[in-house]
Amino acid sequence: MKKNIIISIFLLFLFFCFAKENRILISSEPVEYKNIILSQSGKQKSIISYQEMLEDLDSLIYFIKTAYIGYDDLLKNGFDEKQFKLYFEELYKNQKEINSYNLFNSFANYLRPFPEDVHFSIFTSQSGNGAELFRGSKIYFSDIFIRKAENNFFVAESNESFVKKGSVFTGNEENLFYYPSKGEDIYRLGVFSKEKIQKAVFLFEGKSVEVSVSDDKEFLMQNLIKYHEIETENSGYASLSSFLFPDNDSPYRRGADIVFEKFVNLGIKWRNKKNIIIDLRSNLGGRIYIGNAFIYSFICQKKHLDLEKDEKAIDKWKEITLSGELELESPAYLQNKLYYIENLGETNAYYYKQYKKKLKEQKKNPQIKIFKNERYNFDKITTDFNGNLIILVDNHSASASEELVFLAKKIMGNDTVKIIGENTFGCDTYVDVLFYFLPNSHLSIKLGAQKNIAVSTLPEWHGEGLGIFPDYWSKGEDLNETIFFVTQDEEMKKKLFDIENRLM
Repeated sequence: MKKNIIISIFLLFLFFCFAKENRILISSEPVEYKNIILSQSGKQKSIISYQEMLEDLDSLIYFIKTAYIGYDDLLKNGFDEKQFKLYFEELYKNQKEINSYNLFNSFANYLRPFPEDVHFSIFTSQSGNGAELFRGSKIYFSDIFIRKAENNFFVAESNESFVKKGSVFTGNEENLFYYPSKGEDIYRLGVFSKEKIQKAVFLFEGKSVEVSVSDDKEFLMQNLIKYHEIETENSGYASLSSFLFPDNDSPYRRGADIVFEKFVNLGIKWRNKKNIIIDLRSNLGGRIYIGNAFIYSFICQKKHLDLEKDEKAIDKWKEITLSGELELESPAYLQNKLYYIENLGETNAYYYKQYKKKLKEQKKNPQIKIFKNERYNFDKITTDFNGNLIILVDNHSASASEELVFLAKKIMGNDTVKIIGENTFGCDTYVDVLFYFLPNSHLSIKLGAQKNIAVSTLPEWHGEGLGIFPDYWSKGEDLNETIFFVTQDEEMKKKLFDIENRLM
């Protein structure tokens, strides 16, 4: 799938609210208060003047500096505001007319070396072409399977003529991925790559051998929220294509509200099941509150969760149980955040007035403020769910999907939670993401206002671009067999026939 589609669908507004008890101000500095453009009014201008380019350049620098929690990380990687500005002043100084698409590419090419943040992106428009500035890595598997016996690794199965069954793999163990659908002690040989590859070199008997590798086929990303449940006596399966709330005036909003309400109550509805399977393959994320509420449903004793009425209680539970983030507040961020909440039609939510109050304070005394919010009390949580919570992920399970996996692992533990599939997309560090628009070209930049520091405490998290590694690796062709390895549910295995080709 083309990268602009992946990124433009990728409207990931990870939604954290103000934590009160744990939130500590760690830095503040004065900043100019600017009224910002909150939506893309009209069409993108294809041609702008040099003076308009300078205005856009100043706006871009203002946004990066005042609305991005990763600004200091950019500086560590060599970004310099003065050099950035001088470069573009010189680049276009002799041009009376500047093509905005050329400007888009120039901005992207200049900024590409600095972020280590999958969310950080430049767009021609909010729904148009996006420039991928930091690329993640995919897993490319061979058709060679390795059996571990004592301290050696022997080839158990191979379709490569130069790699014989029984030969010893002597390469890096980091290229071995636990693959139980082929047997309890079986690993599949693979390699990570940012670029698409068809061959990779591995060591057998001390000799380098080039073998064929391939990635898994991709699902079609879903603009609309799709949800489906399948149930057997012992197991429940639910697939969810997105955590993204449609705008309040969208014809799909009511349906999304109904779907999310069903999803977050599964821990109550299926509390007595032996297995609960949650399919988040190709779920590019959205609002993190949905995942929090889903995990909360396993803990609470209520008969039904109401997403609107219980939001404050669930946010509070998350805050005192497992929170770890750096949070930015600034004039640009607060203006944009309020506009986002208003678009969702959530002005009655308890946090809306808090953001309004903060913006009012910013108008009097504009500041860039950084807060730290951190508490880890998850080890005190108990649940009476005694089954397996199985979460299916692939390389396009992102952001809010990754946060759900993180929270599940931390709250419910490795004995209960089993992750099956591929490494996730790897974009759960810089979150609370919003679009910021340049006034003349109408180009936009996507920036996160929060840095998730808690996710690094999860051993399965391997960083931006690599994401969360599953407990059991599986390509789609082996997915049903891998699920059965955990559940031993024959009836569910029959009902999940063809799962490799679609969300059920």
